[in-house]
Amino acid sequence: MRASLLAFSLLLTSTWQSPTDSGIGSVLAVLVDAATADAAKSLPADIARGPLLVDTRSFILHGSMAADRELTTHELHSAIRRPFRPAAASDAIRCTSRTPSGEADHCLVIENGLYLELLCLSRTRSGYQALLMYEWTRTWGSGDSTIGVRQLRVWLTGSEGRWVVKETKVVMAT
Repeated sequence: MRASLLAFSLLLTSTWQSPTDSGIGSVLAVLVDAATADAAKSLPADIARGPLLVDTRSFILHGSMAADRELTTHELHSAIRRPFRPAAASDAIRCTSRTPSGEADHCLVIENGLYLELLCLSRTRSGYQALLMYEWTRTWGSGDSTIGVRQLRVWLTGSEGRWVVKETKVVMAT
């Protein structure tokens, strides 16, 4: 009995893929891919077809915290396997007016782009879980525009030496 438990434990240890610091870049790349795939599936064809605008500060911050080491800008840029433009929310979202109460009004994501921010990233026993948010321009028939927001909770797990999406749930959508 004891020998079979030891063998089972060794099997679990050898097949279970622990999140490692060296894999954090690929984790972030999979999260970018998951968000852009969700946007392509969920949004109308003519929406958010401009540049991918990534809040690199949020990816570096949460990636560093999850990996327990400092992630560099170069590592992030090398890991994301698609063209993107680094942008903070203040650079990616433009508002042309204010309401009487002072709130931003008539807002849009620049160049019909898709703005992506990583809100949280944490390790789990089998990989990682993340909370992502992406924003795009919603234009109404009157020509007014506002920002559409979608938050995703994404779970990643190791499979055949790489990180893959295990599950995605929409947390909030406007």
